[in-house]
This record gives sequence, C-alpha cells and structure tokens, in this order.
Amino acid sequence: MSPDHANTVSGRSASTPSTALDLRKSTLVASPELCSDDILHLFHEHPDLSIVPIVEDTLPIGLINRHVFMNEMARPY
Repeated sequence: MSPDHANTVSGRSASTPSTALDLRKSTLVASPELCSDDILHLFHEHPDLSIVPIVEDTLPIGLINRHVFMNEMARPY
C-alpha cells in the first residue's frame, strides 16, 4: 500500500476526519402519535423533506420515507 493511500479514507485526508456529528442536519421530527394525515401535511408543506424521523421522548424509533409513504397512501384500500 502506498503511503498516500494509507492517509486517505474514501477520498478524504486523514487530517479531516468525518464523524456522524459532522454529517448531521437539522430536520423536522414526528411523534409516534401523529396520524398519516399529519405526516402527509408535513411532506406537502416541506417539499424538500425526504425522510421524517419518528422520535419518542428523545429516542429515535423509526423513519418515514417520503417515496414509500406516498406510494402506500396512493394504494386502494
């Protein structure tokens, strides 16, 4: 392994490490008590929102993906 390759991970130099903290984004969250109409309203009000985390107290318990949610809502009963 060349010395140059040993100092990089996924194209980043070893001197600039990325952590989950570096990658975080602020986003809307939903409680598990919200109904599907409320989630639909969130997606309509925020067109750039692709995922809604579901959080109970401070514990993340799930994710709602826009594409999957919209496909399920469009299905007949």
